[in-house]
Amino acid sequence: MNFGPIITFLIFLSLFGPEKLSAQSSEKTAKNPNSSKVKQTKADNPIYTYKILNSIDNSFGYNILKDGRVIIRQTNIPGRAGNKGFERSKQAGKAAELMIQKIKSGQMPPTLSKGEIENIIH
Repeated sequence: MNFGPIITFLIFLSLFGPEKLSAQSSEKTAKNPNSSKVKQTKADNPIYTYKILNSIDNSFGYNILKDGRVIIRQTNIPGRAGNKGFERSKQAGKAAELMIQKIKSGQMPPTLSKGEIENIIH
């Protein structure tokens, strides 16, 4: 007896069985803007936080975290020569908050302009 078609059918069922097909249909519902059933996931609303870091010469940097995982590590002042960070932790915090705002608005990778850095430092 030839079991080839039966094995193929069983593989197909295991890959695209009822559970998989229903998951695909709910994904289609989530993508339809006219649907009242919109599935919201953690990826839709990530949580961004920051942590102040100690840097060289008693200066400060920051980590940007997305859902608890580091996505940006900045130990020096962005756009400035050298490795020294911000003089005060509050300055590093302001820079990190501005970076998070830019990430949330869709700017990736986020950057700080010279003017923004000057506003943070002074």
